[in-house]
Amino acid sequence: MGIFKTKSRFSWIVLIYITFAICYILIAFNSTWIIKLFDGILNPSFFESLHASFVEDLIFFGIIGLAAFILTSRNPADEPIDSRLKSLFNGKNLTDNAYKHFRDVTTKMSFNKNSEVVFTLKKLSTNNEAVKVHIKYTGTIANLYKDLEFKVVDAFTVESGSEFDNSSGEITSLSFKAKETNEPSIYISGEVVELKPNSKWKMNVDEEVPRNGELIMDFQYYLWVKLIQEEESITEDHQLWHVQNTYTDRGNFMVQNDLDQDIRLNYELSDNLKAGGKLLNSKSNIEVAKNVSLLPKESIMLSFYLNKDILGTNMPGGAGH
Repeated sequence: MGIFKTKSRFSWIVLIYITFAICYILIAFNSTWIIKLFDGILNPSFFESLHASFVEDLIFFGIIGLAAFILTSRNPADEPIDSRLKSLFNGKNLTDNAYKHFRDVTTKMSFNKNSEVVFTLKKLSTNNEAVKVHIKYTGTIANLYKDLEFKVVDAFTVESGSEFDNSSGEITSLSFKAKETNEPSIYISGEVVELKPNSKWKMNVDEEVPRNGELIMDFQYYLWVKLIQEEESITEDHQLWHVQNTYTDRGNFMVQNDLDQDIRLNYELSDNLKAGGKLLNSKSNIEVAKNVSLLPKESIMLSFYLNKDILGTNMPGGAGH
C-alpha cells in the first residue's frame, strides 16, 4: 500500500521531504536564471552558500529520516500479539479485565478449513424397520496465527435413539494429528464404545494446533435411524443430525447406499438454506452439498424411506442428534 493511501503517522514527514527534494531539483536546474533574477540584490556567493547548505541539510535529514522510518515503521503482522490486540481494541472503554477476556477469546480462534461428512447406509434391521448408518466426519482445524500455538478444547457428542437388533449405535474412532508432524493423538481406536438407547455420549478433547499449522481430525461412529413408513408420525428416531461446532469454510456432505435396496433420501441443510429429496439407488452415492460455508451450530438433517414411491415432500422438523 502506498504512503498516500495509508494513515501512517510518518506519511507527512515523507511528504515534506519529497517537497524539499523537488524544490532542490527545480533550483538546481534553474540556478543561472535565479542568479540573474537577483543580480544586484543578493551577492552571488550568498546563493552558492545557500545552495550548499540546502544540499547538506537535504542529505543529512534524508539519511536520518530514512533510518528513523525503517526502524519505527514495522509491519503490524510482525508485532507481538498484545501489541496487535491493543491496536485493535483502541477504545477508551476498554478495561484490564475486558482486555484479558477478549485476549483469551481471540487467541483461541480457529476454524474448520474444510470438512467432509460421509453417511453410509450399511444394513437394515431384521424387520426392515431401521437402517444402520456409518458416519465418518473428517476435518482440518486451521490455526489463524503464525506466531502462536493454541489449544483446541472441545466436546464431541453423539445422541442415540431407540434400540434395533439389540443396538442403538457405537463409537469406533476419534483421533487427531498435526499436518506438519503427522503424529497422531488417538482417543478411540481398535475398540467399540457401545451407546445405550436414547442416551448422550460425550468426550472432551484437548489438542494443540502448531503455529500457522493445521490439525487433521477423524471421527467415526454408527447410529440406527428409523425408516419412515406411510402415514407414520415422524419422530426424532426418524432423523439423523450432524451439527458443526465451529465455522466451516468448505463443508462437503455425501450419502452412500451400501444396501441391496433403493432408499428414498430427504435432507435439510442449514435451516432450509438447502433442502430436498432424492432416490438413492442401491450401491450408489449422492453428493448432498459441496463446498458450503457453515456457521457454528449449523447442521444437516437426513431421513430415509425404504419405499421409493413415497416422495416425502414434507420435511421432518425438530431437534435431533
